[in-house]
Amino acid sequence: MNNMLKNKSTVITLAGIILMTVLVTVKLFKPESLFSGYALIVGIAFFFIVEAVDKTPDNESQVRFNTIISDLKKPQVLLWVLLPIIITVAQIVIGMVFAEEAYRSYVEHVIGRTSLEMDLSNLLNWSLMDIISVLGEEIAFRGFLCGKGRKLFSKPVCLFISAVLFSISHVATGNSTIVLFDLLGIFIDAIMYGWLFYKSENSVITFIPHFLNNILGLLLVKALFA
Repeated sequence: MNNMLKNKSTVITLAGIILMTVLVTVKLFKPESLFSGYALIVGIAFFFIVEAVDKTPDNESQVRFNTIISDLKKPQVLLWVLLPIIITVAQIVIGMVFAEEAYRSYVEHVIGRTSLEMDLSNLLNWSLMDIISVLGEEIAFRGFLCGKGRKLFSKPVCLFISAVLFSISHVATGNSTIVLFDLLGIFIDAIMYGWLFYKSENSVITFIPHFLNNILGLLLVKALFA
C-alpha cells in the first residue's frame, strides 16, 4: 500500500513539473502572456495534492507557520535570509552611484514587468498583494519544485530547474541587455532562495527574504530614483 502511494505521489509530482514547465516556457515566446501565472497556480495546487496523497504530517509540511522561529535558528538559515536582502540593497546603491542612467532604465524595466502598482501612496495594498504573490511563488517554485521534486531528481537538479523556471516566469519585453541582466539577477535570487529552502525545509522561511527584497527594493528605488 505504501509503495502504491509513493508511486502515485511520484507520478503526480512528475505531471505537475511537466505542466509547470510547459506553461512557463510559453513566456519565452509570449512575454505578455499570463501562462506563468497559470503555472504558479498549478505549482501551488500540485504541492498540496502531493502532501495530501503522502498524508504529510503538519510538522513535516514544507509550508509551516508554527515553526518559523525554530527554523530561523537552524544552522546558516538566518545568514541565507539576510544575504539576498544585503545583495539587493548593495546592487541598488552601487547602480545609483556608478551607473545611474543605465540603472534607471533597468528599474523602469523591472517596474514595467510587474502586474502590481509599485507606488508609495498605495504601499499597503501593494504589500498585501505582494504577500499573496510571493507566498504563492515560494510554495510553487521552492515547496513544489525544490521540495517535492526530490521524488524524481537530486537537490542540485531540482534547484536548477526551479531557478530556471522562476527566471523565465519573469521574462518581459525590453532592451535585450537589460532583460538578460534582470533575468541573471532573478536566477541568482532563485538559487539563494532554493538553498535557503534546503537549509530550512520551509517555504515560509524563503518567503521572508523574497518579500523583504521586493519591499526594500521599492522603497530604495523610490528614494534614489524618484
